[in-house]
Amino acid sequence: MAFVTSRSISTLAVDLLSAELSLTQTVSQVPSGDVAPPTGGETTLRVPVPREAKIQPRGATLDYSEIDEIPVDFSIDHIYDGARVTEHQRSLDIVDFGRQVTRNQVRAVVAGAERQLASVMNSLPIDEEVTPDGTDFDNIIADANALLDEAENPMEDRWLAVSPRFAARLTSPEGVNLTDFQGAVATEALQRGILGEYRGFIVVKSPRLTGIRALAYHSSAFAFGTLTPPMIPGTIDSAVITEEGLSLRHVFMVDTSTASTLSLLSIYAGAELVDADRVVVLGVDDES
Repeated sequence: MAFVTSRSISTLAVDLLSAELSLTQTVSQVPSGDVAPPTGGETTLRVPVPREAKIQPRGATLDYSEIDEIPVDFSIDHIYDGARVTEHQRSLDIVDFGRQVTRNQVRAVVAGAERQLASVMNSLPIDEEVTPDGTDFDNIIADANALLDEAENPMEDRWLAVSPRFAARLTSPEGVNLTDFQGAVATEALQRGILGEYRGFIVVKSPRLTGIRALAYHSSAFAFGTLTPPMIPGTIDSAVITEEGLSLRHVFMVDTSTASTLSLLSIYAGAELVDADRVVVLGVDDES
């Protein structure tokens, strides 16, 4: 096996990680500095409470009220995958470290990072019930768009995140159809999980959304953030690369008792619901 440096492994990992993330690209990004030391990986997001203009009757005094904000706690977790490569595997079995080791590690870390956001989305109660066969999807999605309008959400940056089972019914020949992207745009869109446009939403599919479920939301409804992991002193080799807002660290260590190589791939990431008025959850509440 040719010697593989930590930096070459990390570069490959970032490319795969960027291609695998879909939900996290549709929401607001928390600056890494907000959760950097000495915060302990925690911060508070400030969500302004909407204000309403008043009318001053002739000769009346003006009414002044305090600015109101809602605090939203946000924190990050260390998401990692650690692989042990034995002396015999390293010498006799591995011919492509990226394919045989790193790719599987990346997929595990990707799933963990995206699951931070997907878990928040899956935990929200359903606002609008849909029929399991998808026959009412069109009207329900249109209503969801109207609800976002009534809550005065911006018209741009609206997303419809769908589970695989919801997507199957949304794109079925007997149901409604999406406006498809074409050519190179379609290829890039598919890499990001984007299926097309529908009813003013960009539709993105995630295998980490469960059941028959979709979320119609403005990008500011949720927050996702990462933190660049620090170098680990005393390791054989380590590298940290940040790309497209993602922070990824790879570390080589050694277990001297067995001559095994320890490959650690990790990111710090977290997600949180910011404002429930900026999201409408569609789905089947009881699939039994």
